[in-house]
Amino acid sequence: MLNKNRVLKVIAGLLALLIVSGLLFIVNSFVGNPISASIATSKINSYVQANYSDLELEVSKATYNFKTSAYQSFAVSKKSEDTRFSISWRKGHISDYYESEVVSRFSTYRRLSEEFDNAIERIISEEFPYEVDLIIGDFAKSEGDFSTLVLDMPLDIHNPPLKTTLTIWTFIEEYSYEALAEQLLDLHRLMLKHQIPINEYSLRLVKDYRNSEKKEFTPDEFYIFDFPAEFIYEHGLIERIKDHQKDYETKYSK
Repeated sequence: MLNKNRVLKVIAGLLALLIVSGLLFIVNSFVGNPISASIATSKINSYVQANYSDLELEVSKATYNFKTSAYQSFAVSKKSEDTRFSISWRKGHISDYYESEVVSRFSTYRRLSEEFDNAIERIISEEFPYEVDLIIGDFAKSEGDFSTLVLDMPLDIHNPPLKTTLTIWTFIEEYSYEALAEQLLDLHRLMLKHQIPINEYSLRLVKDYRNSEKKEFTPDEFYIFDFPAEFIYEHGLIERIKDHQKDYETKYSK
């Protein structure tokens, strides 16, 4: 009986060890482990000193990214707000995104886009005479080449460095082309008032769902996507909206 109890204790101990090991494996697969994180931090700091000492970078401690199975740090320059990029350490190999983030000027684009969006959102929230559900001011996504941008350049909202887009959703009681045209005109006039050039507008009318359990789907005819600013003037606007919707649907239904 004594031997049997010992065997049971050994089996129980082994099972507990297996369970703990399994849990540690699962945890490590999502958050990594502190020893590897410390090694990664040290290796990344040495890498930065060897390759980017002139940039005066502050490097964060490495944390585990379970999507890439790598430990990742973020490097931010003390003297350049657009010089920020990630550095990864995985199985002894280090890679960084300085070229794709900084040299390509994508980090500059990202900052300018955020500043542009914040400025647009503030103006519309304060002055647009309709209840708004969504506001997105941005640079045209088709602009994949950011070579015209300069590192750390300030945003000149009256002379944006790239083509601009403005997307807005507004609450409305009843759908109509008249309401769509009226809001589009008012939105464009507001941007002209502030001397902010917008190249394309997207507008969606939304039934007020805030006090409803079910959000109502907006019919397609009360959307307008990528509508060129040069077509926004009062005479014949509804007809131009309808023509643009047909052309847009034909273009993107292929």
